[in-house]
Amino acid sequence: MAGLTIEVREGNYNDTTNAFCAGRLLKRIPDDEESDEPRYRWNFVVWNHDTWDDCSYHLEETPPKLHRVLEKAYKSGRFTHKIHRFPRLPRHDRIYAISDIPSVQEIEAEANKWLVDGVIPLRSLVLLTAPPAGYKTWLGLDLGGAMSTGADFLGRKTLKTPVVYLDRENRLPVIRERLSILKFDDRDFLKIWGRWLSEPPPLIGDKRLKIIARRHRPLIIIDSLVRFHSAEENNATQMAAVLEDLLRLVTEGATVVILHHQGKASNTQYRGPTDILAAVDVAFAIIKDRNKDGTLLTLHCYKHRQVEEFDLTLRPDLQNGRFEVIDDPSTAGSLATIKKIKKTIDKHPGLTQKELMDKAHLPETRGRKILQQNEGIQWSSSAGRGKTLHYYPIKNPTP
Repeated sequence: MAGLTIEVREGNYNDTTNAFCAGRLLKRIPDDEESDEPRYRWNFVVWNHDTWDDCSYHLEETPPKLHRVLEKAYKSGRFTHKIHRFPRLPRHDRIYAISDIPSVQEIEAEANKWLVDGVIPLRSLVLLTAPPAGYKTWLGLDLGGAMSTGADFLGRKTLKTPVVYLDRENRLPVIRERLSILKFDDRDFLKIWGRWLSEPPPLIGDKRLKIIARRHRPLIIIDSLVRFHSAEENNATQMAAVLEDLLRLVTEGATVVILHHQGKASNTQYRGPTDILAAVDVAFAIIKDRNKDGTLLTLHCYKHRQVEEFDLTLRPDLQNGRFEVIDDPSTAGSLATIKKIKKTIDKHPGLTQKELMDKAHLPETRGRKILQQNEGIQWSSSAGRGKTLHYYPIKNPTP
């Protein structure tokens, strides 16, 4: 049937289906009559304009002939377009009393995962600041390219993810040249939406970003923050609304990296109110130093919700299209951590993984990784009840 659009949602559930035909909205809803098999009826949606603000409407049955045509098209799949949507989430009961609030232990949640191992958590809000010409766009593009291909970033493993790079800061020739130097292609998993397009990238709060976050769960990189909102940067109330829109993208499934400018004062890591730092999960500042050996960058982490703050020293090697990590304190830190774990196991053999991590004061994600990497080398483990792991010393461990 020409000009017919029928909505098809993904997921197994019994729900209303919408259709658009000849400029009118119709709904396919279950019939009230009881039968062995569910029966459906197509109805016109008629808006009650007197209560338009409430989006109120009533349904009117379609003529039998039109109903048969629509039902036949629906079942055969022969119509102009399909609209694919995620299934609606189940409604949660409203909370009216303290007893209605569920325990955090009862709520299903995914375990912490990393987008960049030990650096950027999956589904987090990340702040990256630098002074002008401070390499923040370079690092943003390098991060986006690495994520889109699953390549290592700053020597760390990554999780291959679709990337949307929103750019209102740079011109097309600049981005094209830098992509060429970094050896990344923006045709598949990496998409760059710049102001050079006839339709510029959407501002923060645009509903299209929420749809993209929900459908694709991408890494969204915003270059730079000041170009993507109309709020007064030093107004805490206005900036709180901007940050709330960014956090909604994270809630929908995206990981969001904000490129931002450093404050004018030498001891200020970012411009704007403290609400910015309070909202983000991770905050980095790029510190640039020029000496006789060239340019060195320190990626200074001054806030992290999952691991201890750290610094990485980088050397831009743009001839080879990369940033070389020349000082990663996590390597030295790992050696000290291994010694601490081994000493704890020697003193308390048979500890479970959780007991061992508590006694050795290990951060959860990094501690588990070190335990796995050194299994059979520095210590051994055996399975206990409930699939728990118990750790024991081994003879002559590898030094």
